[in-house]
Amino acid sequence: MIIRDYQSEDLLALEQIYVAQALPYPLPALDRMLVRRVVTDGERIVLAGALKPTADAYLLVDTTWQTPGVRLWALERLHAAMLQATIKTNIQQVHAWIPPQLEKSMGRRLVRDFGWWHTDWPCYVKEVK
Repeated sequence: MIIRDYQSEDLLALEQIYVAQALPYPLPALDRMLVRRVVTDGERIVLAGALKPTADAYLLVDTTWQTPGVRLWALERLHAAMLQATIKTNIQQVHAWIPPQLEKSMGRRLVRDFGWWHTDWPCYVKEVK
């Protein structure tokens, strides 16, 4: 078994593995990944892993400031500014972890007003230090 860096000539083999797995999502753009490794058995690629640059979003709100409408107006402007700043980076996706007590109202607003989506897939987290 050999673990090595991904090379562009590996793409065809990885596309074949991807098709055989029948995964319910598009093959990621491997050229945009932050970390890419493949495992070979000495003759062919048998596994591959890639890490996409993502970020976790945090929102802190002084709920005593102004009215809910003014706070929403400020959030809309903050969201736009954060999005513009993020576009200039290599970050490809942003995640928002919503506390259960806020999920119904804040989750609905993220989807309806800000273009986010909710995934039903379980999520697992690994801290890297």
